[in-house]
Amino acid sequence: MKDKLRRHLTFSPDITVDETSGLPTGFSGIAYSGGVVPNYGWYGDSAIDIGSLSIPDQMFALVNHDPDQRAGHCRVWIDGSAIHVAGQFSRMTAAGQSVAGEFMEKAPWKLSVGFNANSEEMSPPQTVNINGQSLTLSTIFRNARILEVSFVPADADPNTMVAAFAAPDTPSPTPLQETKSMADDTRMADLERQVADLTVQLSAEKTRADTAETALSTYRTENRMAAVKVLFSECGLEFSDEKAKPYLDMSDLSFSAVSDALKTKTPARGADPALFKATVPNGQQSTGDQVVQLSSVDIYANRRKAMGQR
Repeated sequence: MKDKLRRHLTFSPDITVDETSGLPTGFSGIAYSGGVVPNYGWYGDSAIDIGSLSIPDQMFALVNHDPDQRAGHCRVWIDGSAIHVAGQFSRMTAAGQSVAGEFMEKAPWKLSVGFNANSEEMSPPQTVNINGQSLTLSTIFRNARILEVSFVPADADPNTMVAAFAAPDTPSPTPLQETKSMADDTRMADLERQVADLTVQLSAEKTRADTAETALSTYRTENRMAAVKVLFSECGLEFSDEKAKPYLDMSDLSFSAVSDALKTKTPARGADPALFKATVPNGQQSTGDQVVQLSSVDIYANRRKAMGQR
């Protein structure tokens, strides 16, 4: 006997919880282990032929198989001989918020996978090789297609009592690599946001540091320029921006040493240049390149004369 009716398998999901808010964010589980589904209603001991199974890339996670109640979205895939489910709760729909909130309150929600398939019934039961195992079955579901995944209340589905995932020979759901990957993606996105925030802060700090450095450089230049003008004035030197430029790039230590050296070589201010003007012995000024020989008496007399003494 062959038919193609809609059927459901129900299993308990694992829930991913946000460590910060404590709210469930995702779900996962093993929808079918590849072994015997014992006492599956009137089909008896049954199995799904994984080799002929087809699965959409992505699908909605509904509530009670109602397409108008979308609690999230998920992926269904085959790993070995098992059917895995992993998805995320919707934060935008009332159904997603409600189911996630009730999970937080320890509500016994189940996941139910709906599928269509051709049934191959055997009476009496026969032992067959399927899904890499030797199983004794009354029914094999072939060419199955996963239609949707739904959150259903505990024992709401008439076939929950024969769900493969509660069978003693079925492995209990374990954390899946897909769930870990989703958690890693969330963590990575969070770290990327932190890096972006720090980059903005660093840029602002660099701008402030550059502004302060520019202000300090301007202050030092202006302060040094003022010191150079004072030095030139004290040494009787003609000032210009071009002549002052070498002094602006000096370190404070070098500028101090150069200033002291220039001041030491400069005659004391207030000395009368007339004291150093050479004159001939008769008191007349020398002209041209004439070499004047002065005695100590002449030098003394000229000095007294320049100072207004007789």
